[in-house]
Amino acid sequence: RARTFIIDETDVLTQGGSSRWDITVGANEAELRIAMHHADPAGNPAAALHRINDLSLRVWAPDGTKYWGNRGMKPNMFNTSGGSSNTLDTVENVWVQNPMPGTWTVEVLADELNQDSHTETGALDADFALVVSGVVDGACPDPTTYCTTSANSVGAGALVGFTGSASIAANDLGLTCSDLPTGQFGLFFHGPAQQSTSVGEGILCVGGSIVRLPVVSTTAGGDASWAFDNTSTGLSAGTTANFQFWYRDPTGGPAGYNFSDGLEVTFCD
Repeated sequence: RARTFIIDETDVLTQGGSSRWDITVGANEAELRIAMHHADPAGNPAAALHRINDLSLRVWAPDGTKYWGNRGMKPNMFNTSGGSSNTLDTVENVWVQNPMPGTWTVEVLADELNQDSHTETGALDADFALVVSGVVDGACPDPTTYCTTSANSVGAGALVGFTGSASIAANDLGLTCSDLPTGQFGLFFHGPAQQSTSVGEGILCVGGSIVRLPVVSTTAGGDASWAFDNTSTGLSAGTTANFQFWYRDPTGGPAGYNFSDGLEVTFCD
């Protein structure tokens, strides 16, 4: 799912209109699969052409190679390039084997609208579903560290990390911290901004309105962790939160406490 781009009937087209997206395909991708479907009004079984509206799928490779929906797929599993728009099918696919890495352009074109299929509006228009798999765009970016850690009583300083992903749907983000003094209390916290301010024996890397997570105890191995539940925080896709770990370190300096470095997390769907 994390490597899938989806449009779920959110784009609405009128006659002659189009929707366009630039998606990224990574190196060594085995297959790029793109599928578009529009719910067509019921046709007349006695007519030579049963479909009512015509929405077309067109895809451009990074080198300018053009693919039309379903072209070459009758005898093969994958598309052939070139040709012209498919005017018969309400389900169109572009499947490319060993796709070129880089930016691909995906378009859905409203070539012919004869009857309203998007009844939520008063206009003559149509919506559609689009699924693209084998892309980088759909993946959540990995959290990244920032700021600096400070030496503590056990070494060069505590390092924050993560497990899982920044996906809101997966809700599997785990916060970790290592190189900590053992048997001490600490807590993860987050905020919307970043800063670098000397506090205690370390650097406060998180700014803005800070939210503190429950207190945890560091293990005998000098680690701490917390399973972050984004359903209770109000954080949504596209939101960036900055995390850090505060911990007690009684023998690490006069202040008796310190901080890890920071972790920037940008959440996605």
